[in-house]
Amino acid sequence: MKKRIIFIANPISGTQQKQKIIPLIKAHLSQDDFEYAIVHTEAAGHASELAADAVNMGYDVAVAIGGDGTVNEVAKSLINKTTALGIIPAGSGNGFARHLGLSMNPKDAIYQIAQMNIQSVDTAFLNQNPFFCTAGIGFDAHVSHEFAKQTKRGFFTYASVAQQLFKRFQPQVYELQVDMNKIQKEAFMITLANAAQFGNNAFIAPQASVQDGLLDVCIVKPFKPMDRFLLAMSLFNKTLHKLPFVEFYKAKSVEIKSSSKMLLHLDGEPRHGDTNVSFGIKPNSLRVLVGLPKAL
Repeated sequence: MKKRIIFIANPISGTQQKQKIIPLIKAHLSQDDFEYAIVHTEAAGHASELAADAVNMGYDVAVAIGGDGTVNEVAKSLINKTTALGIIPAGSGNGFARHLGLSMNPKDAIYQIAQMNIQSVDTAFLNQNPFFCTAGIGFDAHVSHEFAKQTKRGFFTYASVAQQLFKRFQPQVYELQVDMNKIQKEAFMITLANAAQFGNNAFIAPQASVQDGLLDVCIVKPFKPMDRFLLAMSLFNKTLHKLPFVEFYKAKSVEIKSSSKMLLHLDGEPRHGDTNVSFGIKPNSLRVLVGLPKAL
């Protein structure tokens, strides 16, 4: 019996032209083994509606063609459903896809989809809003808000925005409840990680797993300006946890309080929060197609 797949493409995310991916699907996905449809999003939130429709129509897989924001929209409609999430990475960072061992080459990603290697992974939550890769408060959240205003996407635009913002950014004091432990910290940024990286192989939580039922809490405390290069290097060589101004915790639930309303990001997408936000995790709640048959 043929497997049924729906491809949900975001025509404006990331840096790749989606019209080049669609012909690859038609050329390399066997019509003997698969029945598929291709649809395009028309506005923010539309991908979630299309994915929910796919569940109701009994599709085996809903594939997000886009970046982490598109993946988030599709995946949140698949939580606790039998329809699995697939990804053809076409965003600026593709952090969740990279963690799952998926290829950044669209043709190879289509091949991986055809293998139908499915595993169950955790879903993280900011208040009641699901995320699958990372959420953050502080510097990376401010970068996310500024990055969203840019007309050009991609790693170099993100790096340029981060460099400009670093010159004027001020750390804040936060109160954290990490499971049963109360912590007060002045922080440059706080990241709640389900997966290991932001994207582009920048590993904010090198030891994170999407199958352990825990959030990795990364607190980057204030540091000397000259140490920003060390911080950047450690992201790309998976040694952030070794830096003296970085602390890590693992937790099932986290509550963060601030004296002012917080800017946040959710899988790289900017959000506005209150003075009190809560994070949690729901184990084994999302079926995903992965690239490598290993623990994630």
